Amino acid sequence: MLEDVISFWRDIAFSAKVIPRAYRLPEKPYEIVVISGVRRAGKTYLLFQLAQRLLESGVDENQIFYVNFEDERILPQTVFLTELIPTIRERFSHHAKLYLLLDEIHRIPNWSAWLNRQFERGHYLYISGSTTDLQPHKIAKILRGRTRTLTIYPLSFRETLLFKDIKIEEVPTEDHRSLLMGYLREYLKFGGFPEVVLLEDPNEKVAKLQEYFRAIMYRDIIEANNIENETLLEIILKILLDSTYFGSTKLYNTLKSMGIKTSKSTILAYKRAIESSYMLFQTEIFSYKIRDRMQYPKKVYCIDQGLRRSISVAYSKSESKALENAVFIEILRQINPATDTVFYYKAQRGYEVDFVILQNYKPKTLIQVAYELEQNVIRREERALLKAMDEFKLNKGYIIANIDYKQAKTIGTKKVYYVPIWEFFINSRKYLT
Repeated sequence: MLEDVISFWRDIAFSAKVIPRAYRLPEKPYEIVVISGVRRAGKTYLLFQLAQRLLESGVDENQIFYVNFEDERILPQTVFLTELIPTIRERFSHHAKLYLLLDEIHRIPNWSAWLNRQFERGHYLYISGSTTDLQPHKIAKILRGRTRTLTIYPLSFRETLLFKDIKIEEVPTEDHRSLLMGYLREYLKFGGFPEVVLLEDPNEKVAKLQEYFRAIMYRDIIEANNIENETLLEIILKILLDSTYFGSTKLYNTLKSMGIKTSKSTILAYKRAIESSYMLFQTEIFSYKIRDRMQYPKKVYCIDQGLRRSISVAYSKSESKALENAVFIEILRQINPATDTVFYYKAQRGYEVDFVILQNYKPKTLIQVAYELEQNVIRREERALLKAMDEFKLNKGYIIANIDYKQAKTIGTKKVYYVPIWEFFINSRKYLT
């Protein structure tokens, strides 16, 4: 049976139609490569992409083995791992070093001990999954610091265009800019999950996103964290998706007004479980005082603006909220998680900057997001940026706006750069790294 499973999944990996992603896995890693991220973001196809690239580079096919441990023929028993290498040796390969591409291996008991043993034997190991066990802060402990973690997000706008076979012009003509804006509006509405991007019917896109929501909620939040009160978890999750800010006291009072009895500790525990699924993220207010960062509400973002709009009433018709969410995820794609962090900033009199990016705890980039740019909006956004520039001793900031308007505006000794949204999403690395 194990021989059949190995043959089946290896054929799938070698023959799958793969559209290349921006991510590139190392071909001879010195650590165990861990691919984590939200369900259906493309982790499996990234392993297929690696398998096919190895073949193209001359690696013998009998050295490359992909196995998906969600295969119903594989029972969650350690013996399936124990017998994997002996079966490969007997039936397929005598290579000293194997490329082992293992999907959802965490379903098997004692998987981490087995991986550590195979690492000692010198095999090239790649594992993927959407479980909390594969998050960087946990996996380093489980696998004794022998890991390199890559977090996968749904498609960027640039990748979305490649999936749709749309040519990307670095200096687009007016007609091409109009084409880009059309696809960008679709991206802001339906997001970047690969399967959703490839669907044509808008109703099918929404249905698929709602299907993803249920799968993530049940498999990666409720089941993965042994949550007993499923109804309460779903209510909290939907309230968070509908909210711009999160505060445990405010959410507690909201639930109380709905006649739902719970505690703040339960709310916080459920929120951590939701975050472990990669569905939701939060940013704190930036302050040099930890007390301020703890007291002020956190801003809430979703892994995909399309997923959020398919569930949330508040976000379903809000282009500006969808744009801000999309910019946040684009920031996460581009920054270095080892050195960079993202906050929001609020000055006196309520002036707010949407994103403050810190590098090694020092503010380096300020970004405002404005879907509409009326005169009063321009004054408000510029004023907030200037306040933040003064406080952080920076001399520039960015306003990403939904107009075809690109300009560097000098205000005193400071510069405010206006960036059209199509320009930002096509060349985000230019502004974020």
